[in-house]
Amino acid sequence: MSNERIKAVLFDVDGTLVDSLEMLAHGLGDTYEHYLGYRPNREALTKIMGRSLRSIMSEMRAEGGLDASIEEMSAFTVERYDAKKHLVTEFGPAIEALELCFRGGLGTALVTSKNTPEFESFIHTFRGSPFCTTWVISDHVKNPKPDAESALLACERLGVRPDQAAFIGDSVFDMRCARSAGCYAIAVLYGSGRRDDLLAEQPDLVLETPEDVLRWSETTLNNQDAKKEIGRTA
Repeated sequence: MSNERIKAVLFDVDGTLVDSLEMLAHGLGDTYEHYLGYRPNREALTKIMGRSLRSIMSEMRAEGGLDASIEEMSAFTVERYDAKKHLVTEFGPAIEALELCFRGGLGTALVTSKNTPEFESFIHTFRGSPFCTTWVISDHVKNPKPDAESALLACERLGVRPDQAAFIGDSVFDMRCARSAGCYAIAVLYGSGRRDDLLAEQPDLVLETPEDVLRWSETTLNNQDAKKEIGRTA
């Protein structure tokens, strides 16, 4: 797919725009320890990041035969996330890319597995929030990532076809969502996803660093500007 066709960019949040690995690992680890009596290692926790909290809590309940509700367990996890929010840092150049796409006239959307309490805790302090045309969280859809529904809803809200949208994310769940929806799939390798796992998903493009995301957005907008200029002079 040529980036001259792109009219919208969908951004994953955790691991793509912000480095929240430590917060998520601590929060999920605390939940496992509280409800199941053990703390998974970092690799195991990293593998489940990118999925909705509801699906993770559902698996935990089934594993332990717990009486606690998914809502109770999710609320406990969000509380643990909030206690560790100070560990979250921004991927500055990736947020600059979000701003550049927005100011350059592309539709921009956050497509995240965060639920409503998680997202509300995040968006009010997120530096890039003014540059988001819309967002889709797990509570907006019946089937969150890796299902295509989140990306399709974002494209619908932005008024573009899926093949006119690029989806940038750091997890296999992002790549599967993008592929299933028919979006241009861009994998970033600086988040929580393992390189080999992401490459196995055969993304359309692989970007190593947040700076690469910014350069990609600059190139995309420059190519589209050049195409417009050719159209005016033809």
